[in-house]
Amino acid sequence: MKWGILRLAGMSIRLSLVCVLVISVPAMLLASAPFTASAESWRYFKAAPAFATSEGATGVAVDASKNLVYAANRDAGSVTVFNGETGKPIGAPIAVGSSPWAIAVNSTTHKAYVTDSANGNVYVISGDTLGLIAVVGAATKAYGLTVDEVHNRVYVLGLVRAGEAGTEEVVAVALDGSLDVFSDSRQLDSAPALDGGAGLAVDTRHDRLFAVLPKFGRVVILRASSLTPVANATVPRGSRNVATNSVLGLAYVSNVREHSVTAIDGDGWFRNVIKNVSAAPSAVCVDEATNSVFVTDSQGISFSVIDSLLHTLVGAPVEVGRHPSSIAFDRVRSVLWVANPEDHTLIRVAELSTPDIFLVDPPVGRLAAPYFFEFRALGSPAPTFTLTSGVLPRGLMLDATSGILSGNAVEIGTFSFTVSARNLTGIKSEGRFSITVTR
Repeated sequence: MKWGILRLAGMSIRLSLVCVLVISVPAMLLASAPFTASAESWRYFKAAPAFATSEGATGVAVDASKNLVYAANRDAGSVTVFNGETGKPIGAPIAVGSSPWAIAVNSTTHKAYVTDSANGNVYVISGDTLGLIAVVGAATKAYGLTVDEVHNRVYVLGLVRAGEAGTEEVVAVALDGSLDVFSDSRQLDSAPALDGGAGLAVDTRHDRLFAVLPKFGRVVILRASSLTPVANATVPRGSRNVATNSVLGLAYVSNVREHSVTAIDGDGWFRNVIKNVSAAPSAVCVDEATNSVFVTDSQGISFSVIDSLLHTLVGAPVEVGRHPSSIAFDRVRSVLWVANPEDHTLIRVAELSTPDIFLVDPPVGRLAAPYFFEFRALGSPAPTFTLTSGVLPRGLMLDATSGILSGNAVEIGTFSFTVSARNLTGIKSEGRFSITVTR
C-alpha cells in the first residue's frame, strides 16, 4: 500500500492509494462526531475491474434497493440491466427506442425511466420483471430526466410543437409515477435554448426543479409540485448537467466550457463556483451523506470530487476510463457507477471511509438481569466490532456485526476492555471501555 499526504484546512490527512484497476484516489476530511476515538477520519475510492458493456453505455442509473444497475445504450437503442453485486448482465438488452438520452430510477417503486431524444417518449421498465411495462408520450423530443421518489413523480425536459406554425418550445413535463401517465407541463423557452439537450434535477425537500438551458446559460427554477416559475439563475453558456443536494438546498451545474461547477440555491442565488474542476466537467451526481459532488470529465479519463460544504476540490481525480459520460451513486452501498462509452465499460467505484468508534461507556449492569448496549462507529462500509483486549463480564457477549453487547451477567465487579471497529479500509479504530456489574 502506498501512502501520501493531503493537506486540507490546515490539517494533514493520510491518503491511501489503492490500485485495483487504474485509479487515482482523493481523500476527504470527515467531521468526527463528539466522543469518537479519532480527531479526524479519511476516505478513499476503490475501483473494481471494469464490466464490459458491448453496447457502449452512455447513461447509468441505480436501483439501490434491489442493487440493480441500468445502462442506457444510445447507439443500440436499448437498456442493459446488471447485477450490482456481480456486475453481470441480467437477460438480454431491453429495446427502448432509437435514441435513449437519459435514464433515472425510482428505488421505491423499482421502475426505471428512459427518455428518447428522437421520438419524445419515456420508456418505463419494471425492476421486478425486467421488462418494458409502459411507453409515455411526453414530448416531441425528450432529453433531461429526474425522479422524485418521495412523491412518485417523474420530470422530463424536452421539446414540443406549439401553435399553428408548429414551432418547437422547451417544456418541463411531469408524469404521475403510479399510473405512468402525463400529469402537467410548463413552457420554459424557445427551442434553441435547449441546444441539443440538457439536464434536469429535483430537490424534493425544498420543492424545487432545476432545468438547464445551455444555449443562453440559464437555469430555470420551478416549484416541483406545481411547475410554477420561481427564479432564473445565470450560469456559463454551454452548461448542460445538474444535480441537487436536498440537505443543503443547493444545485450543482457543470460548466464544460469554463471547466467549473456552479452552486446555486432554490431561489436562484449564486452560492459559489468551483474552478479548474477538469477539462470538460460533464455528468454530475451527489452523495448527501458526505456532502460530496462527483463530476465526470467527458474529455478525460476520470471524475473529480468536490466538498459541497467548503466548495473546494478534494484530492486527485479518480481514474475510471475514457470519456466517462454518466455517473450514478448507490446511497445504500456508498458505491459510484460510471459509464464509459469509448471503452464500452461500466466501472464500479466503492467510496470507503475509515472507522471511528464512539467513546461512550456502557451503563451499569445488574447481576443476572438482562443487559443491552450497542457499540457504534462511523465508517463506510459499516464496520464490524471485536474485543481486542481485556475481558467482558461472564454471561455477556459482543455481536461482531451489530456491535450489540447483550446477555445476563453472572459475576459482579468492574471490567475493563478494548473494543475495535474495522472495515474494508483495513484500518481499525479502538476504544477503551468499562462495565460495572452490581447486585
